[in-house]
Amino acid sequence: MRAVHLRQCQRVLLALGLSVLALTGCKAQGEADDPLEDGASNEEGLTGAMPAGSTLRVLADLNLRDQPSTSGKVLLVMPAGATVTLQASEPKSGFYQIAYQGTLGWSSGKYLEPSSDGETGAVTTTLTTTGAVNLRSGPGTSYSVLTVVPMGAEVAAVEPDPVDGFYHVKYQDLTGYCSGKYLTAGGAASVPFSNGQVWKFRAKTLAVDVAVFVPEAAAQAPEVEVLFYVHGLNVCSPVAKNPPVSFVTEEPFHLGKLVDASKRPVVLAVPFMDWEHLAANGMATGGSNHKLGIPQNLNGVVAEVLEQVGKQRSTPTPGLTALFLAGHSRAYSFLNPLAAANGDPQMSSGALSKLTQVWGLDSGYACSPMSSWKSWMKSKPSLFVTQDYRAGTGTADCGQAFAGLVAASGGQLSVHAVPEGHCDVPATELPVLLDALP
Repeated sequence: MRAVHLRQCQRVLLALGLSVLALTGCKAQGEADDPLEDGASNEEGLTGAMPAGSTLRVLADLNLRDQPSTSGKVLLVMPAGATVTLQASEPKSGFYQIAYQGTLGWSSGKYLEPSSDGETGAVTTTLTTTGAVNLRSGPGTSYSVLTVVPMGAEVAAVEPDPVDGFYHVKYQDLTGYCSGKYLTAGGAASVPFSNGQVWKFRAKTLAVDVAVFVPEAAAQAPEVEVLFYVHGLNVCSPVAKNPPVSFVTEEPFHLGKLVDASKRPVVLAVPFMDWEHLAANGMATGGSNHKLGIPQNLNGVVAEVLEQVGKQRSTPTPGLTALFLAGHSRAYSFLNPLAAANGDPQMSSGALSKLTQVWGLDSGYACSPMSSWKSWMKSKPSLFVTQDYRAGTGTADCGQAFAGLVAASGGQLSVHAVPEGHCDVPATELPVLLDALP
């Protein structure tokens, strides 16, 4: 039974291209006359759409080009047996966009094939949607829609083989069929969004899901900044159906688009705080505070984010030049305990040693003790704090309390009364804060 199950899993991966794709390349010399790249028929190799994120294997020495054509510049030659990752589902003129050891380019599908790592226990049937996709009652567009699965959601393959390009999958409590064009491999597979890539992973330091968005400006940067964004209660309209990915990709926040528009090499990390189930999830500490507000935990999760970036790009783990912390609404239960822990040795090590900005985005529903914030800024002269609040609301008292510290802060503290609605503060103020960075 186990052998049969493993063979079924492998068929899922081969059909979907869901295991890591291995790409092969043709030799650079005399390639224009090589039938392997001129569109000649070949019984082997890839044809048609494949799920982005699939792993391919290179069948022979193969050129990686800057354009989907034999006239494109050769970036490098990939050896036979190398593995590559598919970047876009659809080929162009028989060429597939792939990534090989951190270099993006195009190679002929004639010398690529879906790859299995040869270890039967390593295959997986967990898929991720690359866009909002209908879950239908049958394998075709004529069947009724059971629900819409949001981009970045995980589904489980029920059957190993597709039917007319549709895969039998389970999503939450529903079982149906989704088009393979909108599925990619594994829970940590990245999907394109706003000129960059977004994915979700489960942290090991603390059992929380973290959405990561790498914009175009950070796609190949050996050193990056990290914006660690802590969301509030999931009550802003529309309510996030697939947190934390929804906070990155959908209204009302569209955090990924804001980061991409900044043109900075900044990686966005959004942990799912799940404030509504804080105690039940074992994430509560000190009453209503979140365990991510413990410096050691925060350092560990940010380190995992950087490792994830390296894995997704097939490059070494990037270095960290600066850490920015942003918190909206209920995030006071993350920011306040960090301020209170200003004397913790972890505040001077790891990612927190690179902390330069803390942005409170209408999160001042609680801000005591203010002495902790004073001590935090005093202990770290390179730290700059911005507190945005709304006059006449539940954040006004803390806003005024912070305003009373501005004069003595030596320029480390900035406080603003903002006019927009509570749920509009992040999308309105984050671009201003990013633009003001040195």
